[in-house]
Amino acid sequence: METLINFKNNITELIKKNPKIIVIIGLVGIALIFLSGYFDKSDTNKESAKTKITAEEYCESLEEKLSNQIKDVVGGNVKVMITLESSIEYVYASESKNNESEVEDAYANNNQKSQKEKQIQKNFITCKDENGNEVPLVVTEIMPNVKGVVVACNNGDNDAISSAVTSLVTTALDISESKVCVLGTDMQ
Repeated sequence: METLINFKNNITELIKKNPKIIVIIGLVGIALIFLSGYFDKSDTNKESAKTKITAEEYCESLEEKLSNQIKDVVGGNVKVMITLESSIEYVYASESKNNESEVEDAYANNNQKSQKEKQIQKNFITCKDENGNEVPLVVTEIMPNVKGVVVACNNGDNDAISSAVTSLVTTALDISESKVCVLGTDMQ
């Protein structure tokens, strides 16, 4: 306890003798804050680049998750095939600028009339990727809608199993029953 009091007294004396030390400590703290912000942003950019997936990867992920859920319900072997309506749609960050200008139109009898024209200029906001190339900034990714699902499973031709699988798929993917086909197989 005494050493802590002595340390505090020594620091207080040092600050009284040289008040510039507070400014230096403050500047070092601010520099560390800026540096930590820089490193956090670079890690975030790397993570966001890694999370971009293709429509095929999205489809495969859905198929795997559905297969696992159906296996939990019916057991045995399950194969799922999903078709998508389109590919992934990207929404890019942009800024719009409205320009208005007056244009004079000449009519018969030398009457002139002015009209206002409105032009909208849209520019995409860009950022640099890991290679230093300018790329548009992606705001969001819109995943494609499911067009249809085919499920092949043991006892899929049984009405109770088929109904349970259809219910699971329609609920999980928020699609209508007409988009689901359940087939029975003898997979081992």
